[in-house]
Amino acid sequence: MTRALTYIFFRRRDKRNIELSPSHVKAYMKQILDGVSYIHSNWILHRDLKPGNILIDDNRCLKISDFGLARKLNPPPNPTLNPDPNPNPNYRKFGSPDRAMSHQAVTRWYRSPELLFGAKNYGGAIDMWSVGCIFAELMLRVPYFQGNPNPNPNPNPNPNPNFFACP
Repeated sequence: MTRALTYIFFRRRDKRNIELSPSHVKAYMKQILDGVSYIHSNWILHRDLKPGNILIDDNRCLKISDFGLARKLNPPPNPTLNPDPNPNPNYRKFGSPDRAMSHQAVTRWYRSPELLFGAKNYGGAIDMWSVGCIFAELMLRVPYFQGNPNPNPNPNPNPNPNFFACP
């Protein structure tokens, strides 16, 4: 039976009954990092890594799921076929740096600082930030950066609707 990794955290109210040794955390993180390395080597950004999107089976084998927000990046040009006289190092790391993407891609608790500040051009670092948050959650057994799930996007600092009305 395959379950989400969040099952480990929220299966029972008393989280101390669920055994999760440091060797389990190490094995899970190794599998997550191998999976993220594989998808990044194929020029794919997952953009929504969180424990709910990591499945674990009875053999403790992890699988990354839910590629609904994933984006395929353009691989760098082959330098043997078309040598680039002015190579852009960012292109070689992340694909096309000119491709603008949404800054609201990752679940808020696992969103990297550059996305929180509204970056439109980003690469694999956003997935790695999410992996770090998952690691902290595995160690602490609670989400590391908890946030308000439904913040008001346009807070009104003046609750009185007639504040700016002229007499």
